[in-house]
Amino acid sequence: MMKKLIYIAPDYFPEKKANSIHVENQVNALAKQGVLVHLIYKSFSGQKSSMLHEDVIELPVKIANRKYSNIKFLIALIRRKRFLLSTPILTRSRLSICLTLLPFSSTQMIFEAHEPLNRLWLKALIKRNSIPVLAISAALKRIIGRELNSSEKIFVLHDGSNLVNFDDVRAEIKIKPKAIYVGSTGRGRGIEWILKLAENFTDLDFHVVGTIDETFKEVGTGYSNVIFHGWKSKSAILSLVKNADILLAPYQNDLRLDNGLNTLNFMSPLKIFEYMSFNVPMVVSNYPVIREVLVDKVDALLVQSDDFEQWANAIQSIKSNPDLARTLSQNARDKLKREYTWEKRAEAIVNLFEWKK
Repeated sequence: MMKKLIYIAPDYFPEKKANSIHVENQVNALAKQGVLVHLIYKSFSGQKSSMLHEDVIELPVKIANRKYSNIKFLIALIRRKRFLLSTPILTRSRLSICLTLLPFSSTQMIFEAHEPLNRLWLKALIKRNSIPVLAISAALKRIIGRELNSSEKIFVLHDGSNLVNFDDVRAEIKIKPKAIYVGSTGRGRGIEWILKLAENFTDLDFHVVGTIDETFKEVGTGYSNVIFHGWKSKSAILSLVKNADILLAPYQNDLRLDNGLNTLNFMSPLKIFEYMSFNVPMVVSNYPVIREVLVDKVDALLVQSDDFEQWANAIQSIKSNPDLARTLSQNARDKLKREYTWEKRAEAIVNLFEWKK
């Protein structure tokens, strides 16, 4: 008998954001584990995605106005109460925890947290109903443990990535060796450091891929060896990184989201796991949450975020030592395969539920 699971997404879907990438890959991996996933999410258009596994049933909640989205989304969930009563729930939506107040609160539910709980009502409901929590880092587990005064039902599951097969990927033409950054250019992403590195390594082309902050785009036009690509499809990114020489992740101390939350102390950056799949050596800012996954000089070079000399030395080391570059990239890919694929993550999630026979 096929296992059935409700997955409640945290936000609008599909979008060109890390949240959407996470949702898409996680539900696909769960489906590949033999789970029939009912995906509930907010949608402006009501349109469905074409990127999901055949065993993922989409249940979009069409919402036209963000101002009333929370109320409307909760009402839409309540209307499905009979279905919710009979099916285990994996949720990334804080609002959905309110379902435990309804008569069918005995429903098996697991909450996946990507940031501290913060809100008193959320902490109270999770404690009252003994809802297991998935934390995306050990650091976040410690924070939530303090919030709940208990770590008994908090489990760590870092983000993940799929292994990339480059056999059918056609590489973009490369004129010079290239260093690549993939991600947003918002606050704390270290784009200013990439520009500074470009000044000092004129023999390298620096490629920035992702949603572009106009401030950096204007400044970057003054550099002949900096290319801002804007958003690209996954296939286009693979074409770009297939013959890359270095991947950069220059996270800085002030890594705030649009809501002002600084995620530096508890994040599990999706970028790092995708980098691990590319089989290209990485230079990454050295923070405790990064060291939960990467080991300096084993599967990446970790450097002080604001120490330019360390960044320059790391890039020079990879440029001048092909054996080091191969070792770092291969070790990172091997670690991803062993521990951090979406399939591995899905297996762990499936094992946390008690399935009816």
